Formats: sequence, C-alpha cells, structure tokens
Amino acid sequence: MGSIIAIDMGNSTIKGTALLGSEVCGEVRVGLDAVDELVNWCGGMDAQGAIVSSVSADAQPVVTALQACCPHVMELTAATPLPITVGYRNPQQLGADRVAAAVGAWALLRGHDTLVVDAGSAVTLDLLTAEGHLMGGNISAGVAMRLRALHDYTQRLPQVSPQGPVPIVGQDTEGAMRAGAVRGVVAEIEAMCARLASMGVNVEVVLTGGDAPLLLPHMAIKPHHREHLVAEGLNEIFRRAEEEGF
Repeated sequence: MGSIIAIDMGNSTIKGTALLGSEVCGEVRVGLDAVDELVNWCGGMDAQGAIVSSVSADAQPVVTALQACCPHVMELTAATPLPITVGYRNPQQLGADRVAAAVGAWALLRGHDTLVVDAGSAVTLDLLTAEGHLMGGNISAGVAMRLRALHDYTQRLPQVSPQGPVPIVGQDTEGAMRAGAVRGVVAEIEAMCARLASMGVNVEVVLTGGDAPLLLPHMAIKPHHREHLVAEGLNEIFRRAEEEGF
C-alpha cells in the first residue's frame, strides 16, 4: 500500500504531507508558485493517491500537475462526501482547511463534543458535536497578524516578533504587545470553552496550526495537540472516498 499525499494550499504556502496509514512519512512546504517542486517531491513518495484542499488559489492546476505522479487525485470541495455533516449556512464559504481539521478531530475523538482550534495566520474555533455535526465557529486574527496590525495602525508601536518572552504583565512595549497577542488568543479559546460549558456543552479541545507551540505553554486547559490535523483529516476523507469508488 502506497502513501497518500495531503496537499494543504494556504494563503502563502503549500504544505504537502505524506501519510502511510495514519503515520506521517514525509512533508514539504513550498511557495504557491512552486508547483514543480511540489510534484517532484510527491514523485519520490511512492504515492497511491493525493487529495488537495485550498483556501486561496485555484487548486485545479495543482490537481492536474499531481496526476503525472499519482494514480488517483481528488480535490476537497463542498460536494465531496464527508464522514461528518456540516451546518454552515453556506457550505461553499467554509474553508476546506476547517472542514479537513474537523474530520481529523472527528477521527481522533469521535463521540465527544470538540472545539477544533487552528492557530495559524488566522485563528479558527469550530464546534464539532459528539454526533459528528460541524456547527460552524469563529474566525479571528492570529498572533503575527495582531502584532502586525498594532504596528501598521499606530504611529509608534514597533513591529514585534511572536517569538520571545510572554509575561503575565508586560513591563516594556515589546513584552506587552507579545503578551497581548499570545495571551489574547489563549483567552479567546478558554473563554469559548467556558461559555460552551455554561450552556452544558463540555468540549475536548484539539489544537493545530503553526502558532500552537506559542500558545500551549500559556493554556490552563490541556488540548490535544495535533501538528498534522488537517493532513490527517484529508487522509480520512481520501480513504473513505476510495472505499466508495470515487
């Protein structure tokens, strides 16, 4: 059995993850215009298939290019059969990465109400019920975006890196800004959990995304950290489609 390649096309890069069964056996990140580099990498993965999701550029050129090295290539769209149901008012507006992350969380924690948090350029918090119904969620700015906005929309605040000390109480401008950004995201997640609990919905939290390592040390709750959650969800979607003879 060959590997499955999960392609996640984001706002600035394309991430490819090769999974053999449920185990990650390779990964690559390239620019949105580096499709040839992506295809060359895929060609060395002995892949039996690939699935592509995109939140930015048109995925079709990547799908077409991958057909040169993969026997079966599919794109995740609003019409793709899923193991979960989607309650978003307009499913076509729901980002493919959010759908894939929810499927990955469902495969990990099925039977539990789950808050799926993807902390990247933007932060998404999506509620998945124990029955596998993705109700929807919230979108806000990620850590780097918050820091960039503070610099861009003020006269004197500096550009601050997300990396560095995160004090409880900032005692210089850099520390205050970083703490506001990082702890602001953490507070958002924990406030959502608390509000849901007040409504009788006690959630497990699954955390993914590039900013997850920044957030984890400052969280009072202990989430399930899954670095490859989107890829795991894409893999699950591909396997199920394959079983149904796509």
